[in-house]
Amino acid sequence: MCLILLSTLPAASGDDYAMVISGGDSYNEYCQDCYANIICTDHQIIEGINLGVSSGLFNVGVGNEGLSAAIACAASPRQESSGAYVFEGFALNGLPGNGIMIADTRAPIILKNVSVDSRGGKLLSSQPVGIGMVNAKNVIIENCIALSGSMFRISRSNNIQIKNDTAKNIFLEGISDSIVDNCTADCIMIKGAISPLYSERPRVLANATVNHGPLRMAESIIEISRNCTIKNCNQVKEIDLFNAEDCAIEGCTMKDVGLWVLNSQNATVCNATVVNGTLCVDWSKEIIFKNLSLINSEISMAGSVLEDFSIVFEGCQKDGMPILYYEDQKQLELKNLTAGQIWLRGCPEAHIDGCVFEEAYVIDSDGTVIENSKISGEGINLMFSKDCLLSNNILSSGEDDRQQHLGR
Repeated sequence: MCLILLSTLPAASGDDYAMVISGGDSYNEYCQDCYANIICTDHQIIEGINLGVSSGLFNVGVGNEGLSAAIACAASPRQESSGAYVFEGFALNGLPGNGIMIADTRAPIILKNVSVDSRGGKLLSSQPVGIGMVNAKNVIIENCIALSGSMFRISRSNNIQIKNDTAKNIFLEGISDSIVDNCTADCIMIKGAISPLYSERPRVLANATVNHGPLRMAESIIEISRNCTIKNCNQVKEIDLFNAEDCAIEGCTMKDVGLWVLNSQNATVCNATVVNGTLCVDWSKEIIFKNLSLINSEISMAGSVLEDFSIVFEGCQKDGMPILYYEDQKQLELKNLTAGQIWLRGCPEAHIDGCVFEEAYVIDSDGTVIENSKISGEGINLMFSKDCLLSNNILSSGEDDRQQHLGR
């Protein structure tokens, strides 16, 4: 087995360093300006997948080429008893491109107390990657900082733990079984990734036949992110779940932008707060909100079928008033109640009379009657509900009070 010791070489500026750990060129698709930076600054690519220790040095297997080398490492790792390799306590400053990139590795790696100052490619990337990885597994990023507006970007990876970190943005795409814990960022996003099969098609187009495997359209262009958790993140403008399943948001605060859920399924949001923002749930199924607090924030929803509005609220509030949620109750009677919002889902022939609330959402509840009530917010939203009666309600918006008399 051939070994190569590695990791950092001087960049063009003389004293600056960058590190790329890679088993191939898949990082090229993942981060467009990474390859250009390596060529221009003589950064060393660390090839290989298998990690091992020899004579106290950090060694990486080099594919099947049978080549080997030994180069002094500016940030030598140590190996824990668990087998994890730890890179700890160093800074990569003034990088002209991206910082630490990890690709195609299954070895457990810990990045701890590391700061990366990445400034991005000159022409390609407006937001550089401070710490990034693709096709990685068993990686912990702890107490790390991405400076100069750079971000963390994790793609098609598994068992990634991001703890106590700060970055401009934290983007996780096509990942599974991962956690973002107590981090600070403008935006934390868990989203799907473009399938590698789909993205590889242009590379083989010139020499392929119509039956060539990689040319066939992937069964699904998007690789869904699954079983991920964002928790204890309280200095965040925005959290997004796009093309995600079985994910959770716990104990987080989003201020000024909000919480956005798109094309996602089976997500739970608990003990979270949205301030001066928007709770947006579009084309998503089985979304549960527990102990959610909306402060000076609005709700936006969109969908094509009834299942897109399968949203549940438990113990939630809007502007200090309860969000009242009712499901599967026929001929429900609500009288003289005060609430932030009232939600009816699968409640045919419900009757709301003499209540005070900001908004009502009537979903799959035919024959609902809302009358003699005062509504101070966005009003009444009817979705997949027919033969409803809205009568003698007052819509109040600031100084503009309008009495409403609407028939069937």
